[in-house]
Formats: sequence, C-alpha cells, structure tokens
Amino acid sequence: MSVAADSSEPAATTLTMGSTGNTLAVYRFQETSNIEPVKITDLTVTDVSTSTATTSLPAFSNLQLFSGSTLLGTAGSAVASSTQSCTITTAFVAASSTMTVSLPGSVATGTYQGQVTDANGTTIYFPISLNGADTAANQAGQIATTTAAMLQSSSTAQTTLGIASSSIVTINPSTGKVVLISTGSASLSPASISIFTLGTVTTAVNNAGTAQVQSCTSGTVNSGTYTYAFHFATPIVVPQANTTLVTLKGDVATYSGGGATDNSSHVFSIATSTAVTALGNTSNRATSVSGSGSGNAMTVLRSTMTVNTSPSSFTQAGKQPLQQIGSITLTANNAGPVMLKSLNLEYTGSNVTSTGMAALLATVVLKGPNSVDVTASTTGSGFGAQLVVGNTGTASSTTWTFPTSSVNAASSTLVISPGSPVTLQLWGTTNSIVNGANVSQSLAVTMQNTSDVVYLDATDGTGSSLNLPVSSLPLTVSSFSWAQGQ
Repeated sequence: MSVAADSSEPAATTLTMGSTGNTLAVYRFQETSNIEPVKITDLTVTDVSTSTATTSLPAFSNLQLFSGSTLLGTAGSAVASSTQSCTITTAFVAASSTMTVSLPGSVATGTYQGQVTDANGTTIYFPISLNGADTAANQAGQIATTTAAMLQSSSTAQTTLGIASSSIVTINPSTGKVVLISTGSASLSPASISIFTLGTVTTAVNNAGTAQVQSCTSGTVNSGTYTYAFHFATPIVVPQANTTLVTLKGDVATYSGGGATDNSSHVFSIATSTAVTALGNTSNRATSVSGSGSGNAMTVLRSTMTVNTSPSSFTQAGKQPLQQIGSITLTANNAGPVMLKSLNLEYTGSNVTSTGMAALLATVVLKGPNSVDVTASTTGSGFGAQLVVGNTGTASSTTWTFPTSSVNAASSTLVISPGSPVTLQLWGTTNSIVNGANVSQSLAVTMQNTSDVVYLDATDGTGSSLNLPVSSLPLTVSSFSWAQGQ
C-alpha cells in the first residue's frame, strides 16, 4: 500500500485563531499489491510549525479524519517533540597554543559569520561586517573590534566562555594570530578558545548582533513539532487495487489560549510509512507501506483582512478630468481589527507613453472613508500616509505607506474593525494622458502581488507584517479603453 498527499488537498491558505473544522490536508491511500483489501488500524499525523516563537501548547486540537462527510476517527491528545536546550556551564581552561584567525584577504563587501568555539566544543556565532576594499590588517582590526563587542555585550558569551565584560581582543594583522584576550585584571590564554573562522552569513545566524549558542548539552525544550495518533475502532478499508481519500480537519487554538502563534506556518503530514499500521483485510497479515504525504502550509493568523475592488470598466469617447476611477474595500474578519500598513497599485497601459503615464500618476489621489486624501495629515482628517510614485512606463506604481502608532500625533492609523469595512476611493485625471492619434489606448490599475497590500494585527499593534493570500490575486481596480485619437 502507498501513502501520498492528494492533489485535491486545499491550496496553501490562512487560518484564523479560534476557527474550527478547518481542512488541513487530504491523504490518498492506495492498495498496490492487488492481493486483497487493506485495513488501516492506526495512523500518526505530524504538525511541524515554522514559527520561531513556539509555545508549550499545541496550536491545533480536535483533529479528525473524514471520508466525505463520514467521521472515521478522532486523534488523541497532541504529543510535543522536544530538542536539547542550551544550558551550558564552561570554565576557562589554560593552554599554551595560540588561536588563529582566518583572514579572507580580498573579500566582497558584506556581512560574514564569525564563530568562537571554546575548549569544550561550545560554539557562538555572530555577524561581522567587512569592506571589500579593506586590507588584511584592517579586516583584522574589524574582526577584533566586533569580537570584543560581542563578548562585552553578551551575557551568554561571558557565561559560556568565562570572559569578563571588559574583554579586549587583540589580533596581529600580519600573522592573523590572537595576541591577547584581556579582562582588565588578568590576561587569559587565548588557547582556551580553539578557533575563530569566517564564512557567509546564513539564516541560522542572528544578524542583529546577539550571540547565539548553537550546541546544547542538557535539558529539553519544545521544538514546535506535535504528533497526533489515531486508532480506528472501525478500520479504514482500502479496496483491492483501488484508492481511498481521507480528509484531515482540525480546530485552531485561540489567541487568549496561548497555543497558536501569530503568523506561524504549519504543515500536517504522514511523515513516514511507519506512521501507518496496515493489515490485510482478510488475512490480518502485516502489509508493506511505502511513501508519505504532506499537506500544504497552513498559516495561522490572529486577524485577517480581505480586499475587494469595485472595478470600473470604462470605454470612453475621450479622456476625462478628475474622476473616481475605482474603489477598494478592506474587511477584517471577526477575530479582531487589522491595521493597514501599505497599499500598492500597479498601472499598465497599451500605447500609453512613459510621459503620459507620469502625467496620470501625478494626478492620482486615494481618498479615505471620509472622502479626504489619505496623505493629508490634519488631525481628524487624513491619515498622513506617504505616497511614492514609480514610473518606468511599463511598470508604474503608486504606493501609500500608512503610519503606525509611533508616527507623529498629526497622523492616525487606518484600522479596520470587524463588521466595519473601510472603502478607499481612487481618483485620477485620464485626460492628462496624451491622445493616441493613430492608435487605440488602454489602461489597467491592478494589484498583482501579495506584497501589494501589507497590514498588521491591530489587537495590540504588534507582530509580523501580513500580506494577502496569493489565491485572492490578481485584483482589478480600473480598466479603461479609448479609440484612436481619443
């Protein structure tokens, strides 16, 4: 028998905290031996979260498997997987050798990964910025300065490596050897640190400069991976030489419950063939299982926003002065309010010159629900949004960036509350476009990319920036066409 995720599974989607009965994946079981039907008695499903802020509670509960509308079984409680924690105690060990620094010499300008490993094998990574024009001597000085700053600012480094906060690292630029690590009252042998190297920065490195311990020796910590075991009182039967589809559904934890992490991604899978226990339906003999199946990523959000447009399609006998050329309606779901961060509109034209496009973009105005230009910054009027116009003729755009609570008091955030959609009006002057004397012309205003709308959860104004799901795009705001000479 083989296992796989079925093509009819839901596309990657967003789920709201507190929502129930969500379809998480569709799995296909296929009897391939053509000997007898197969019955599945036990099954384990794994949820792997990509969140870096995992909690001690599962994000999903009440996992159930269905065949059509028929309930096949309910999973037991979630079981968390764990990894080793980074609780390390290390003492300085005197030695006589010298630590060597690998100087890259001529290197491209950029950020590189520095690492210090102590005598017990514990490694700390941190970023170092180098200028490609620097000599080896200048690089050595930069490395020494960065290393010293890391040791001084990181309590982890001080504890792990036993180095005092007043540490100074000295490197001989001609030999690349550490001359001294001084702690003020005493000079410690650099040999207690085994090696320092450079390499390109990877995502595993904290580029903000915080030291990270990458090796662990004791304790456990929740890894964000949970398994759910199904035992079927009435086994799932896969017909001989045939296929059975099952649908996995589940509920998302509430924000107040603390299980779900905002903007985390989850993939539900039958991770290995050993996660399935199958027997011959008549013989009860163990059946060989092959394959695995992973559902698409499910992104959990505390609040979500949908965008709808009321596109205006104009076939005009001549271009017009300032007029409303479309509207954009923003709606928050019942989970809570959202805050608009930026809105980008893209403009494409047929037989519209770059000059003509620039003339149009210079007249474009976005009005808020109070019919006031969103860039106005008078209290109680506009939102103080910043407008940036880009025009290359073929890839033109207008981007409005809205303030957050940290912006001056003369501005206000654009918050969309559940049950209170906000409609923005797009205005423009089409007669600013030069007539096409011998050609017909057209213009379209659209949203093409998920990043064209960026918003935040407004419950507390924190969290990662959120975007529209790709399934909601493209969206057309306006569409115009003009005959020759118009």
